[in-house]
This record gives sequence, structure tokens and C-alpha cells, in this order.
Amino acid sequence: MEQCREQISETSYSCDEKNDSGMSGIANTASQLSLMFGQQTAGSIQAACSKMASFSSAANAAVAAYRLNCQSAITSCRSACDQAVEFAQQNAACLDAAAGGTGISRQAVASAENSAKRCNDFDSKVQEANQAINNFAGTMQNAAFFVSKILPETLRADLLKCLPGSLVYPKSGSR
Repeated sequence: MEQCREQISETSYSCDEKNDSGMSGIANTASQLSLMFGQQTAGSIQAACSKMASFSSAANAAVAAYRLNCQSAITSCRSACDQAVEFAQQNAACLDAAAGGTGISRQAVASAENSAKRCNDFDSKVQEANQAINNFAGTMQNAAFFVSKILPETLRADLLKCLPGSLVYPKSGSR
């Protein structure tokens, strides 16, 4: 059970995107790009556009590395906690005898099973990290698009060129 508890703690740390340097770096880059777009100068827009291309590939790489690290921790967590469940089930008579026949084995099995379920709870952390990156990227791209509405035509054209095609809203659209 101690190994199971340790793995739950390690998995909690590994699957927290705030503790992942790659994910933190991407969040910082997205914030910097949003600020650059917000400065509305030719230099800041060109700098942001040049960084925008690498942002997407870096974000994908960071999420992939985070996902691999978190998934590995989840696998270790499940393994350790499954062993605790198996031990409690296979040694029920011994556990009860050691505790004076009090039925402690049922509690040990239930505790081990509940701990094993906690390992599965970390699966959602990977989806949350993916969504966080999408949110950062969306915020940055929306900032760029709306800034483009108030820029002089020459800067607007430069800005819109660097946005991915799916994010360039039609000029006559309501967005």
C-alpha cells in the first residue's frame, strides 16, 4: 500500500502540467505573443509572426512529452496499486488472523481498490493539458485577429498572413 500511495503522489506531480517545464514554457510563449500582438507596432507584429510558426510545433512537442510522462506515471501507479489489491485479496486470511479475526482484510481490499481507482483519475489531466494549450493558442490568435481590426492596412495584411488559414476570418463576416 505504501508503494501505491507513493505512486499516486508521484503521478499527481507528473500529471500536473504546472510542474512540466515544457508546458509552462508554452504558456509563457503564448502570453508573450499575445502581448506582442497587443503592442500594435510593425516590429512587434513581425516578431510575433516569426515566433508563431514555431509556437505550434513547440506546443505539439510539449504536449506530446507531457502526455508520455504522465501516461508513464499512470501506468506505474496502476501497477503498484494493482499489486496492493492483489496482495490484500490473496492474504485476506493472514491479515484477519494478524488483526485478531476482525475482518480487517475487507477494509484492506477496499482501501487498495479505492487507491487503484485514483490512478485512473489522472487520465483526465492529459485532456486538460491539451485544452489548456488550445485555450492559450486561441487567446493569442483571437488577440491577433482583433488587433488586426484596428491596425493600418499595411500592418493588418502582415498580421493576417501569419495566422493559420483556419483562423483568418472572412473580411465580410460578422466575427
